[in-house]
Amino acid sequence: MDLAEVWVSLGNTARAESLARSITHLDEQDAALTAVAAAVAVRDPGRAYSIASTVTDPSWRALAIAQLAAVEDRPEQAADLVKQAGEIARSIDNPDLQSTTLTQIAATLANSHPGAAENIVREAARPVVHDPVFSQIAKALAVRDPDRAEAIASAAVGMEWQAIGLAGVAAVVAKSDSKKAASLISRAESIARGINSRFGLEFTLAEMATEIAGVAPDRAEDLACEITDPSRLATALGAVAAKVASSGAGRGVSIAALADCVAMWIFDADERAAVSLRLAEVLANLDPGRSCSLLERAERAAERVWDQSNVLSDLAAVVVSTDPQRAEALADKIQDPYHQAKAFARLAAGTADADVSLALGFVAKAEKVARSVASYQREQELAKIASAIAVADPDWAETVAGSVASFDNRALALTRVAAVIAAADPNRAERLVMQADKLASFVADSDDRAMAVMDVAGEMAASDPERAVAFAFTLADNFWRARALARVAAVDSRRAVSLAARAEKIARSVPDPDRRAWALMDIAGAFAVRDLDRAVAVASSEDDPYWRALALSKVAEVAGASHPDRAAGLANRAVAVTHSIRYPDVREECLVEVLAALAASDRARADKYARSLDGHLQDRALSNVAISAASKDAAWAREVAGDILDRELRALTLAKMAVVVPAESVKGLLASALQVGMWQSCIMEVIRVDRLTASEIGIEYAYLAGLRPRVPQ
Repeated sequence: MDLAEVWVSLGNTARAESLARSITHLDEQDAALTAVAAAVAVRDPGRAYSIASTVTDPSWRALAIAQLAAVEDRPEQAADLVKQAGEIARSIDNPDLQSTTLTQIAATLANSHPGAAENIVREAARPVVHDPVFSQIAKALAVRDPDRAEAIASAAVGMEWQAIGLAGVAAVVAKSDSKKAASLISRAESIARGINSRFGLEFTLAEMATEIAGVAPDRAEDLACEITDPSRLATALGAVAAKVASSGAGRGVSIAALADCVAMWIFDADERAAVSLRLAEVLANLDPGRSCSLLERAERAAERVWDQSNVLSDLAAVVVSTDPQRAEALADKIQDPYHQAKAFARLAAGTADADVSLALGFVAKAEKVARSVASYQREQELAKIASAIAVADPDWAETVAGSVASFDNRALALTRVAAVIAAADPNRAERLVMQADKLASFVADSDDRAMAVMDVAGEMAASDPERAVAFAFTLADNFWRARALARVAAVDSRRAVSLAARAEKIARSVPDPDRRAWALMDIAGAFAVRDLDRAVAVASSEDDPYWRALALSKVAEVAGASHPDRAAGLANRAVAVTHSIRYPDVREECLVEVLAALAASDRARADKYARSLDGHLQDRALSNVAISAASKDAAWAREVAGDILDRELRALTLAKMAVVVPAESVKGLLASALQVGMWQSCIMEVIRVDRLTASEIGIEYAYLAGLRPRVPQ
């Protein structure tokens, strides 16, 4: 739950709406207003409708109105809202977005209006995405029409969701017809056995076990125990235990204890922490002692996790009902302010019903952190404004950059201004970079300082490579030092091999395997500038298939212009390596990045892979494909970019394409990018290809931000 929704739960709708409207990112604002409208709907449907009607994006507005329909008790009004939501969704020009929106509306209406949901979901043009919705609709209909419910569950395209849907129907039917329920479970199990993919089978077994646990606990436990992966097995047993316990059966504790034993065999710290948390929630009321032990295990595991934000937030949310002070201390440990604000909002939501004063305290902390996030984002926006106006007015640009409060963002702003003016005024550029250098040394957070120094080194490399190298060596952490040297090597082609060799030697000493692999990936790309064989050798040296695939794809991207045939082979090899990644979510994340290299040689195949992904992963994949293919076929790439649903990413993609396309296509792409209305996301690319336009944008937004150039005395 976000902060705006928390204010609704505390009865302050005006504050919730004001907070949502203060969000500058358009997609995030629409999402927040949609959430506020849904939260307000039960107590004030008129106000909720007014809020929903102001959502600008038609996809979010359709979803907002569908959520109102789902809680509307009056049949005529509900039917009218369903009709409105469908009409708005059908008005969306982009076929993929229209299909996705219709599916989301159907999912929202599945429990309250299953008939309407079925009609809507059948309109959408992406059958595989419909399957979970068919399962929802089937369960909603099972109480009054079991035969119809069975038919709808069977309409799913994928065998996984056919089996899951039938198991869900069986769980509902069991209360009135145990014989039919047993038949449905047997049929679902038979379908599941026909699934060829091991992951698909285990996913299906876990979902089926959870569905039937309340009515057939023995069979549910047997299905779960067929899962071989310890993480998925422990998670499935935990879900079965929770369902068994909620149904009143006494076996929940023993099943959860078995899940706990399985969890001991999970060696990945992230997974172990996540599973321990889920089991702790299940056992909170059944076995408090074991639950506390699991929470302690999750907290210990969190200390070994690369990004602790999500684990600490989840852990705090679990313990807040019994130990709010501990929950607050856990949230205080979160380093990233964005995630910390989210964590405190979750704590406020978790305590709103039991202790309003405590919830308000958490809200105050969440808002304080959120204001710091907003301030930081404004500073980054000022850095972009400064870089844009530097083309026309370097004095004003320097003043704007100097007005940024935080050292890291001021260093970034000064560095960007220096990069823009380096050719015209190298002395001033050097002075600004030296100022940025001094500021970077005062940044308290080691990673923030390292990023600032690495950015400065990269910007300096073209004009003063010796100083850039010296700058890189100011970094004490070998991970960042190696990456900074690789950044310089990629720019300084004359010394690329020697600098990359120095970076490799440093990177090999990094103890953390993921950080070492990350640095070596950058170094492989630097080698590819002048020594492709050495680049391939470095990329191939990584044992982890995730990092090996990324490194090979980076080498392929760099080598594409000079060695197209070898680059194509390396891209195909990188794709093949992704198939060996064990976990599907990691495999898909890796594939998204690898597709940039593949698109340079086989855009049709890359496009097909990209469209097989869902949600934001598909958007990112399409972005990579479009940018990579733009230099060879700008029109085709533009069509691909047009299918990106995230507006900010679409703008950035179009602007990045403008950097690589022929001159005659630049203006049109920049115009399309800026029409999206998110200049902040693409201004750096605009500067690279059209300085006059960039300067006009920068000056316009500087005035809007209340900034004025100095008037000579």
